[in-house]
Order: sequence, then C-alpha cells, then structure tokens
Amino acid sequence: MVKLVTQERDEKKDLENPGADKLLQSWNGAKSGLPFLVILNSRGVKIADSNRMAGGKNIGTPASGPEIEEFDKILKDTAPRMTAEQRAAICARFRELNEKKRN
Repeated sequence: MVKLVTQERDEKKDLENPGADKLLQSWNGAKSGLPFLVILNSRGVKIADSNRMAGGKNIGTPASGPEIEEFDKILKDTAPRMTAEQRAAICARFRELNEKKRN
C-alpha cells in the first residue's frame, strides 16, 4: 500500500507528493473526492478503483452498507488469494468503526 498526498490546501501544499496529482488524474480520480483508492497489478496497471457506487461515485472510506459491500467486491475481484473470512474481517472492522462514529 502506498499513500499519495494531493489536493492539499495552500498552506499544506508542501505535504503533497510530487506528481500525485497527475497520477490521480490518469486514474480518473481527480474529481472523485478523497480518499480515492486504486488497485494496481504487479505491472503497475490499474485494475480497480473506488469509483464503484451508482453513477461512478467514489466509495471513499467505506461507511454505509452499500459502500462496504462494493469495497468487498473490489477485494474479491482484485485479491483472489484473500479468503472470504479475511474479507469479512475487513468489512466488519469498517462497520465497527462507523458504528463508533455514530455513537
């Protein structure tokens, strides 16, 4: 996993990774909102991104049931060696974190 910083406010522009904005644009994420997730294969080719909601909207950090379900589909599609139990644990953690935010 690599985190790239982009689209910072003027006073935080120095935190941005050089070239991250160009990568974000090349992955069709410039207008998606942040966080924007991209899955690359071993050759660095994009095989999935988080623009999976209705109308191509960004999942962001999965919070709602439908967002978590789409995130699970991304994992299933792009990480074939990940077990259903491993994916379920990740999704359960998102549900837990979002439940804490509501309380």
